[in-house]
Amino acid sequence: MKITANTVLVAGGTSGIGRGPAVRLHQAGNRVIVAERRRELLGEIVAAPPGMDAETFDVTGHASVRRLSETVTAKHPDLNVLVAMAGIMLPEQVLHPDSPEVPGA
Repeated sequence: MKITANTVLVAGGTSGIGRGPAVRLHQAGNRVIVAERRRELLGEIVAAPPGMDAETFDVTGHASVRRLSETVTAKHPDLNVLVAMAGIMLPEQVLHPDSPEVPGA
């Protein structure tokens, strides 16, 4: 796999496990677009290593995901890598899987 000169979209790349790959891929000579719902974190990550791009989106909203897809492919037609680090976490009671609610969640 070619690890430089790619155009990479990192969905969920402003914090946690997604930020490291976003920064490292940029350092390796890739054009990196970071997508996230929290605008303040997007500003922080693209300001640190100049040259990264940012887009806002919310993984829980179908329209938001579609807009991100349309925006990024229009701005970056050479996009060839997707790193999907964004997700939805729902509380689950594993000992009682039929129970839809988790006490205290």
